[in-house]
Amino acid sequence: MRFFTIYINGFVLAAINITSILAGFAVYSIWEPSNQMGVQVPVAAALSIAAFVIWCVLVEKLRWQYVYLKGKADLFLVYLASLAFSPIVFVPLHYVAKGYVTSFGNITGMWTFQVPVNILVILLAARVQGFYTRNRQRKLP
Repeated sequence: MRFFTIYINGFVLAAINITSILAGFAVYSIWEPSNQMGVQVPVAAALSIAAFVIWCVLVEKLRWQYVYLKGKADLFLVYLASLAFSPIVFVPLHYVAKGYVTSFGNITGMWTFQVPVNILVILLAARVQGFYTRNRQRKLP
């Protein structure tokens, strides 16, 4: 059952990252004369962080126990799973959208984005779910 929790959260985080990167590109397209990375990366980072924190809040509020992260080890494994799921999601998506398989450079570029951003995402998810709050008692049914 813990594997399901890790896989679901890792997949959700990877999907959020990819969607955020695409949204960042859309914002860059509006201000095209500007520096692409200067626009796309901050937008994608902010959206990734906000969306996964919202996901964690929803999981807690809706009491989805089968998706609830139970400790710091779960967070670390979700971090790794998101890195693994990104190419699994992105390569077919790119193939459907563009008609050819993406280059390895695009995958490493995505990982370059994910490694630091997802560290922040995981730390904030831990904060939201109370892993660092000693006084908070979690009462799940």
